[in-house]
Amino acid sequence: INVTLVMASQGVNNPSAPNLTNEGMGSNSIANLSLYPGEKLINIAGYPELTYFLLGEQSNPLVVFVPGGYNLARIAYGTPNTKASDYIAYWFHQKGFSFLGLSYPLDNPAFKKVYPEFNIQDWANQIVESAKLKIETEKLPKTFVMLGWSMAGKVVSQVNKLAEQQGLEVIYISLSSDPSIRGLVASEYFDKLTKLKVLLIGEV
Repeated sequence: INVTLVMASQGVNNPSAPNLTNEGMGSNSIANLSLYPGEKLINIAGYPELTYFLLGEQSNPLVVFVPGGYNLARIAYGTPNTKASDYIAYWFHQKGFSFLGLSYPLDNPAFKKVYPEFNIQDWANQIVESAKLKIETEKLPKTFVMLGWSMAGKVVSQVNKLAEQQGLEVIYISLSSDPSIRGLVASEYFDKLTKLKVLLIGEV
């Protein structure tokens, strides 16, 4: 996997609107940014991706957060002017889980340009390659939990197929501002919820 990255400046602490600029990049596909602490901007699977990672215990599976339409993964880990404990990344990390937030290249100042050709398969490629890279680098279990916010559900099928090809297992959990209606979701989904509960708290 070929990865190019830009690391965040640890001195960033601007509570105002995103401190992002697209100037001075020439033909580079990644914008010249002052990123929030902990963020990296990488090129992976042929496209730029904004990532955020917290390392947990090696015995626990990686938790991967994928946002939906028009959102960055910052909705899961926050910004410098917000309280970390208001976001799910903090609580997974408190439980000893490694957390990886992945933002695909959408129409946002974090990316120099838009990629109208970017499709579901490209998105799945990014997710699986990013997860595999962290799993191998940090020596984490080959089962990872994918938290998909809203539209991220569209990519689950492709992620499952690619992950299986890479020798990985995915536990997918759908997140939404509206609760699911029991009976409209396959029973296998609730089996995976039970498995996740065992991973999180050690009991059924």
